[in-house]
Amino acid sequence: MNIDMKTRKSKNVPDEAVTLKATEPGLKIVDIARRKKGWSCSDAVWVKAADTSIQNLNNFWQCMPIPKKDFISICYALEITRWKDVVRNHATQSSYRQMRTRIANSDILIKTLHDLNIDVAINSYLYVDYDCISYADVIAILKGQYDLGWCRNDDDGYFYMVASLVDIAKKYKIPDLINSINTSYALNKIVSETESQRLAWGLVELKQYTKDINSSELIQLLGKLKLVPQLLKLGASIEQITEVFGINAESLYLANCILGGEN
Repeated sequence: MNIDMKTRKSKNVPDEAVTLKATEPGLKIVDIARRKKGWSCSDAVWVKAADTSIQNLNNFWQCMPIPKKDFISICYALEITRWKDVVRNHATQSSYRQMRTRIANSDILIKTLHDLNIDVAINSYLYVDYDCISYADVIAILKGQYDLGWCRNDDDGYFYMVASLVDIAKKYKIPDLINSINTSYALNKIVSETESQRLAWGLVELKQYTKDINSSELIQLLGKLKLVPQLLKLGASIEQITEVFGINAESLYLANCILGGEN
């Protein structure tokens, strides 16, 4: 924060005398939010939404001081409510949350996200927490300020998922979101490997992805993703499917899963 020296001695500094400037790490947060809006760095729509000037916006991008009011408005126009994060010097690539996954194929992951009508960014940055941004190989562009990312572990080739699940939970039901992604990924992996006669092995992997989902939630998920009809088309038998999911055929029919219906 910069304060004019003439006003420094004053006990109550007027707001118009206070200026703020973004940090380089903070601008990465802004750039993520800007791209989600589809705005350019000097977009007139952004200037109007922030009720500021193009000069202030240009100075903002150059990490130059601008009036506090305009600084906050520029952030709010991007739905960045925690504008102080843009001022902080963030510890990039540090204490963000990592969760191990069974996902290893980025092409299948990207297809899976598109199948679920989720926009995707690749080789970019995402806002993970109030003091941290992270690079990710694949990013699911979600509603709100926070996204979901996957970073490849070079040691074994599998991806870690990076995210602030607490913040994402403000817009999404986390179990539903993660289960849908993992289960759809497993199915797409089976489809991609069927030509190599790996259906049986794919079913084993699918079982691993869904084994911790309770029966009622699993039946809803199967109906939502129309998973059973797709497995049947790939050549799986009803017996194989019921064994994979631990649900009897009658329950699948009752849920209308086999016909591809939803509850």
